Amino acid sequence: CSKGIHLIVPRIGRQERVLAFFDDTHRLFYVIPMGMRSVIGTTDSRVDDPETEVTAADRDFLLDQINKRLALPEPLCPADVISTRCGVRPLVVDATGGVSNDTEWTSLSRKHALEMDPADSFITIFGGKITDCLNIGEEVCEAAIELGIRLDKDRKDWYGEPPKATRDEFFRQARLTGLDKLRKRANFETLSTRLWRRYGMRAFAMLEAIRDDPSMSDEIIEGAEYVRVELFYAAKTEMITKLDD
Repeated sequence: CSKGIHLIVPRIGRQERVLAFFDDTHRLFYVIPMGMRSVIGTTDSRVDDPETEVTAADRDFLLDQINKRLALPEPLCPADVISTRCGVRPLVVDATGGVSNDTEWTSLSRKHALEMDPADSFITIFGGKITDCLNIGEEVCEAAIELGIRLDKDRKDWYGEPPKATRDEFFRQARLTGLDKLRKRANFETLSTRLWRRYGMRAFAMLEAIRDDPSMSDEIIEGAEYVRVELFYAAKTEMITKLDD
């Protein structure tokens, strides 16, 4: 398995750009703006047990890498870490060979395999990375067609931001609703911008919910800019019902 971690720290700079660096092992890692926070990562280390966590060594490695590459007013330290994220991805290997200790296992970290079960019309994806999702999606579409599932081949907008006209209509409705005036204090970005940036077309349903109940725009986690309507939406559409989720 391949283990990767991210660190969430206070916002580094005001720019909206994603910063990319090579770490001391010549592997890319990033600093990604996320509202009032920045996300630093990821690492890539081999683990045998998928039940793992962020270790002090993982954390200190990323902090050391970013401190070496940015002239920050004060170097980041463990006390600056607001939260951590850890993920484990299975590595796809040949069933007859496996991966030995001598294998260049990092070459496997982006590979994926797709299996199709015609009897049950079931498609399974192993391995892969979200950065390769478009290619994997094409393979899934081809497999679905083989299973007799009809797909809309003319649809071109299944990913990415909706058209500009749709975006403009959302912000028009948000202005008429007075959405941005519902915030009780200054924030990194307006609520309308936040909802559109994070949810796209789904922001229309959130705007409607706020129209019906203005308390849906109340922040529920101080300093996180996370509002009540987002929590309700997550519980309804993403099966997120407990804090641990």
